[in-house]
Amino acid sequence: VTSYYVIKPVRNSLFIERLGADNLPYVYIATALFVGVIIAFYSRYADRVGRQALILGTIAFLVANLIFFWWLLRAGTLLTSGAFYIWAKLYPLLLVSQFWLLANELFTTAQAKRTFGLVGAGGILGGIAGSAIAGSFAAMVGSENLLLVSAGILGLCAVVLTVIDRVTEPVRPRPAVSRDRPPVSAWGLLRESDHLRTIALILGLTVVVSTIVDWQFNKAIEFFVPGEDAKTAFFGRFFVFLNIASVAIQLLLTSLVLRVFGLGLALLLLPVGLLTGSIGIIIHPGLWTAIADRAQVPGQAAGRHGRLPRRNRLGWRHRAGRDLGLLLRTPRDGDPGQRTRGAVDGGDGLDAPRV
Repeated sequence: VTSYYVIKPVRNSLFIERLGADNLPYVYIATALFVGVIIAFYSRYADRVGRQALILGTIAFLVANLIFFWWLLRAGTLLTSGAFYIWAKLYPLLLVSQFWLLANELFTTAQAKRTFGLVGAGGILGGIAGSAIAGSFAAMVGSENLLLVSAGILGLCAVVLTVIDRVTEPVRPRPAVSRDRPPVSAWGLLRESDHLRTIALILGLTVVVSTIVDWQFNKAIEFFVPGEDAKTAFFGRFFVFLNIASVAIQLLLTSLVLRVFGLGLALLLLPVGLLTGSIGIIIHPGLWTAIADRAQVPGQAAGRHGRLPRRNRLGWRHRAGRDLGLLLRTPRDGDPGQRTRGAVDGGDGLDAPRV
C-alpha cells in the first residue's frame, strides 16, 4: 500500500498536467476495459502457478514496469502519461490480490477475524506513509523519480515475503487445479453466486458516483494548483490528510455512531454526505468544495484488507464506503472471492460516458 500511494499522486498529477482533466473520462473507459481483460486472464491462470512463484513473479513484473515507465515518463510524451495512468489503476489490484493469496493460506477463518483488523490498520498507515513521501519529496526529486522509490519499497516487500515463506507453513493449501477442467473464471463465479452479484451491484453503484466526484476533484486541481510537481505534492498531502482523518475518526467515533444509530443508518452517511457535497459544488464550485466532496469517496487499496472487527466498521463517510465492501466481502473457508475480486473492484469506467 505504501508503494501504491507513492505513485498514486504521480499518476494523477502527470495526467492532469500533460493531458488535462477533460480527457480523464476516456482513460476511465480504457481502464475498465484493460483491467477487465488482465484480471480475467490472471484469475484464469493464477491457480496453475505456485504461490511463491506467483507473488514474487508479480512483484518482479511490477518493479520492471515501474522502472520502464520512469524511463519513458522523463520524455514527457502524452501517450506515455495516459498509458501510465491506466497501468497505475491495475497496480493496486494486482498487489492486493497477492496479499489475499498469501493471507488465505496463512490464516484460518478464526485467525482472520482476530487479525485482519490490524492488517487493515496497517494498510491505512501504509497509505499515510506513501502519501507523505510523495507530498514531501515531489518538489525535491521530481515526480517521475518517485517511481524508483516505489520500486524500492516493492523490493523490500519481496524480501519480507521470502522470509515469511521460510518460517511459516500454509494452514489452508490452495486447491489442486485439474488440467482437464480449467478453473471457473471470475465472471463465471459472479454468474453463479447471488452474494457476489449483490456485492458487484452495490460497489458498481458506488463507482458511478465516485467517478463523477473524482473527475470534479481533478478538474479543480487542474485549475487551482499550477505545476506538475506542485500537483503531486498537493495530492500527496491530500491523501495523508484523508488517511489520518480516517484512522482518527475510526478510533474515536466508530463505536459511538454504531451504538447510537446502528450499522444500517450509519452506512447512510456516505450517500447523504456525497449529496451534501455535490450541492455545495453546485452552489459554490471551487477547490475546497471539490476537496470536501472527494474526501467522502470510498478509498481503494488502503481500505481493502479484509474483515474489520465490529467496533471498527465505520469511521466517517470515507471509512463507511470502504467498510461497506468489507462487510460484504468477509473471508470464508472456500470463498471464491479472491478470483472475483478484480472483476468486482475493477469497474472505474462504469460512469465515464456520463462524465
